[in-house]
Amino acid sequence: MAETLKFKITPQTERFYSDDSSYGVYVFHTSDDIPEYDIVPENQFDDFPNDNLKMSILAGNMQHLYLGAEYEVTATMDYNTKYKSYQYKPITITAIAPKSEEQQRKFLSSLVTDKQCDTLLAAYPNIVEDMINGKDDVDLSILHGIGEFTYKNIKEKVLENYVISDILVLLQPLGVSFKMIKKLLMNEPNPVLLKQKLIDNPYIMTQFRGFGFKTVDQLALKLNPGLKLSAKRTYAFINYYFEEIGNSKGHTWVTKNALENAVIDNINECIDIYKQIIEEELEHERILHIDGDKIGLKRYYQTELNIYNILKDLNKYPKLELTEEQILQGIKEAEDEQGFPLTEEQRDTVIKALDDNVVLIVGKSGTGKTTISRTLLKIYSAANYSVSCCSLSAKAAQRIIEATGFQASTIHRLLGVSPEGGFEHDHNNPLESDVILADECSMNNASIYYSLVSAIQEGKKIIMCGDNMQLPPIGYGNVFSDLILKSDIIGVHRLTKVLRQAEKSGILSDANQIREGISPIKQPELKIITGKLQDMTYMFRDTREGLQNIAINTYLKAIEQDGMDEVIIITPRRNNCLNSAEEINIRLIDILLHDKNVKMKLGRKEYLIGSKVMQTENNYEKNVFNGEVGYITSISEAKQGKEKKIIFTVEYTMNGNTKTIEYSRNELDQLDLAYAVTVHKCITENTWLYTSNGLAQLKTFNNGANVLESKKIHNDIKVYNGKFMEKPSNFYNAGITPCKKITTQRNYELTATLDHKVNLIGSNGYIHAKAVKDLTENDYIIISKDMNIYGNNIELPQEWKIDKNDVYCNAAIYNSPSMLTFEFARFLGYMVADGVVGSCGIKYGKNHKNVVDDFNNIVNQIFGYSPYREPKNVLPDGKMGGMYLTEINSTFIRDYCRKIDGIQPNDKYVPDVILKAPKQYQIEFLKGIFEDGSVCIKNGKFDHISFTAKEEILVDQIRYMLLNIGIVSTKLFRNNDTGGSYTLFIYGSNCDLFIKEIGFISNEKMNKVFKYYDHKSKNETYSIPYISNIVMKIIEKYKLATSEIDKALYNTFRRNRITYSMLGRFINYCNENNINDNDVEYLKYIYNYTDVQQIKSLTDTTEHTYCLEMPITHQFVQNGISAWNCQGSEYQTVIIIIDMTHYTLLDTCLLYTAITRAKKRCLLLAEPKAYKMCIETNKSTTRQTWLKYF
Repeated sequence: MAETLKFKITPQTERFYSDDSSYGVYVFHTSDDIPEYDIVPENQFDDFPNDNLKMSILAGNMQHLYLGAEYEVTATMDYNTKYKSYQYKPITITAIAPKSEEQQRKFLSSLVTDKQCDTLLAAYPNIVEDMINGKDDVDLSILHGIGEFTYKNIKEKVLENYVISDILVLLQPLGVSFKMIKKLLMNEPNPVLLKQKLIDNPYIMTQFRGFGFKTVDQLALKLNPGLKLSAKRTYAFINYYFEEIGNSKGHTWVTKNALENAVIDNINECIDIYKQIIEEELEHERILHIDGDKIGLKRYYQTELNIYNILKDLNKYPKLELTEEQILQGIKEAEDEQGFPLTEEQRDTVIKALDDNVVLIVGKSGTGKTTISRTLLKIYSAANYSVSCCSLSAKAAQRIIEATGFQASTIHRLLGVSPEGGFEHDHNNPLESDVILADECSMNNASIYYSLVSAIQEGKKIIMCGDNMQLPPIGYGNVFSDLILKSDIIGVHRLTKVLRQAEKSGILSDANQIREGISPIKQPELKIITGKLQDMTYMFRDTREGLQNIAINTYLKAIEQDGMDEVIIITPRRNNCLNSAEEINIRLIDILLHDKNVKMKLGRKEYLIGSKVMQTENNYEKNVFNGEVGYITSISEAKQGKEKKIIFTVEYTMNGNTKTIEYSRNELDQLDLAYAVTVHKCITENTWLYTSNGLAQLKTFNNGANVLESKKIHNDIKVYNGKFMEKPSNFYNAGITPCKKITTQRNYELTATLDHKVNLIGSNGYIHAKAVKDLTENDYIIISKDMNIYGNNIELPQEWKIDKNDVYCNAAIYNSPSMLTFEFARFLGYMVADGVVGSCGIKYGKNHKNVVDDFNNIVNQIFGYSPYREPKNVLPDGKMGGMYLTEINSTFIRDYCRKIDGIQPNDKYVPDVILKAPKQYQIEFLKGIFEDGSVCIKNGKFDHISFTAKEEILVDQIRYMLLNIGIVSTKLFRNNDTGGSYTLFIYGSNCDLFIKEIGFISNEKMNKVFKYYDHKSKNETYSIPYISNIVMKIIEKYKLATSEIDKALYNTFRRNRITYSMLGRFINYCNENNINDNDVEYLKYIYNYTDVQQIKSLTDTTEHTYCLEMPITHQFVQNGISAWNCQGSEYQTVIIIIDMTHYTLLDTCLLYTAITRAKKRCLLLAEPKAYKMCIETNKSTTRQTWLKYF
């Protein structure tokens, strides 16, 4: 390891520095001792060395250094093979603040002229220190030759050099890089203020993009360990939790229980502080709003409340005055323009919409939302009211112009961007327009919704249009959908009838059928065209390459006819599969711009002059916003000082207005190629499955598939899909992908990609699927149990067999077992739990003598070895009554056992032969292993059975074996000085099943167990959520009287507190009274074969993932969890690709949204299975928001 050196330097020459990469090369002088250096001449005219100075090179990642300033450096020495010289690579660099006038002059002379330097120091001798400390209250009028601009520039450089250096000193030892500090400065550009904030509360970093709570928490506790038990830490987590769930799920509140569980899982030591905070927040709301069981950020609540109150108050003002003549004139103009009269429903909606200042128009495609909007605008325009139109995206704004003839813009452009941040127009500076039309409002999150409505003048009008069945907004809130329920305070108008003109369109009529989960076509064919206008085309292919080739060729033809701005390819996935937006963009840019040689590269994507690109985030400084599409018009190299930078420009056009935005190379990640856009599902290889070959991990199916390859499986092994055994057709390697780790209340876990679907109990009581990315801690996962799926192998591996020729000549020869027996299975359980394979033989010890006797008897049965003596009690005075030890001194048996997987020291797990064995063999193994478990008696009553091991894989294998029998367990991790251990706990009725199916060998444990039956608790509190809806449905259907069922049971049902035992009583009642239908059968399935568990936590991670393709059901049980396998604007031509690599994202909402982006032509390219899945899948988009309760 290279030696770390510490020395002071003064930079003399800047050879190179890049702000983009933070890489620099400087020539420096130092008077300190360093191993390798060049001499520094006494002066520039001779070669006599200056003995006090040494010269060398500093090269590496660092902040920008200023010539003449002094720095303290820690670095390592490297040899540069290219230049054949030694140089120093920086670890930390700290600027030494200048104290003397000479030191200040040396630094300032690198920034200003000597005369300006003299003027500044003459007036303010300690100016640099004053600037650092924020005490530079200067009078510019006495600083001749130094204006406001020059002074500001000097101060900026001082703060950049010295204060940022202080921040580096503060954070670099904690692992924070200079690049990360640059991110902080982008959010808080005043380094003095940033430094003070960081010292006061390091958790402010969670407010900045790119700094997650866990990362910041580690840094903060290193910086100040006293924060571990602090309100600052607790508040930081709470705020981060709600920010994260708001941005990812759209929720503005969660239940108190969900938040408390999150605190326990992440900052458990702060739970008491958390409870105190909740008490304080109940009295004086600071950051939280609490209402009953609901809790959320106060600002989220306030935003939604403000929207509600603004719209409610706005609707109370007198409506805009109109004459009957103006109304009729506006209607006539609208009808003349569109060429047909309004329908009765449309005319009625228009007239009613004039009665309110706040109007919401909702309807599916083709019902005439645009017609209503155009007519209303015409009416108000005829009355000389000023009108403004807007939408979230630039393309949607362009559609408003085309559809209504009125000018439109994005919401951001309408409100105007303020140089100080935020918008120019707000409640203090409202819009001047009398009427505001906002389209596609279902896409607006609460924040942008509030910004828009707060900028409307009192007494003016807003018309909000949208389709609540389209994709929900990105970000927190669900305002448009919530406002549909507020017809008591605003005018809500639902359009239900599809226009005759729309009925001619295959695009609109088919989309509306898909919206309802109905397929517009009978069955997939090579090519199907629908609609009288022949505008909707379906093409089905079995190969994904075929789908992509058709998409590419159709795109190239379509842009010749409609232009590149009016053609788009839509695909569900952004990357990591053949028909992803990234792959299609890469292919198209190679075809369209192959002759261009000036290019930039980001990952695999190339950006060339002429590339069609989309801005992917709001950049208020450049006045360009997420979703705006433009074209790269130039790429050039510009010199800034001594540094060369890549500069490129993008030209954006909207409403005939063009703007050109300049970017630097390091801003390329704000853009994405925009020929194809998006409108995934896999699990980790260590996931356990129930197969016809026994309990096996997913990786056992790995057939060598390359990343992103789906490869056919050629064996006959079947996998349990939750109902029956099904043969998977393909193994899919998804590569490294973002995932979430799901942990249930009993700590069953599954790590899956964001689009992976798992089965839940829905609010209606029935099972439905939900993507991992949409899960919340309020969801209830289905755990499958009592599968009764086992292998049938009892043949022991040939390699275990001992060749007698290899045995030491004096060693005794014993039997070499070749078949698994019940006794051998129990022997393996004993060995995994407490057995030792030593140097001279094997050992086994337990505190119950009859168990050790059983071990000896088994050794005799399977090997033919008879112990020479009785087990010895080696701990006669121990707490547990002693420890009986048996030693089998046989090198033959030792060598045989050394070949058995899972029983070796420090490498304990269930041997593969047990995992593949029939049920009774596994039970015998479990008997052996649970002799290392415990029977817990509390207060004279049986409480639970437990098993502890330090190997998590062993504990997981055992719990999945138990689950196969029907026994549900709880897993906990306990940390200790030896690294911790994992414990399985079995409670309640699961103990009944354990005792019945497995039991114990130990006499003492069985005696303890008998107490269970004497003191069994009747009070089962674990309830099944939402199932009461189905029970009440059966009660009402068969008109069952309360007295017939059981009054206490009936009242429990009504309170939605149904436990498994209560459900069992109800099922028995149904059986006794011959009540049987699909709902009763469903309840039997829930009762007998599932365990419903609430999600305790969802943790972000990145993993290499894989999947199986289950061709019939697309489902299989994964780690016991029942799960599944492998927004926009209008365009003239839309090409949609869906195949089974998109299956986790496929649903009616996605397909409906994609199809309704097309104005004239839509081509749906699909694999038949993918299309079927879209039609049959309807994911819930319900969001937990405050607004719906106002």
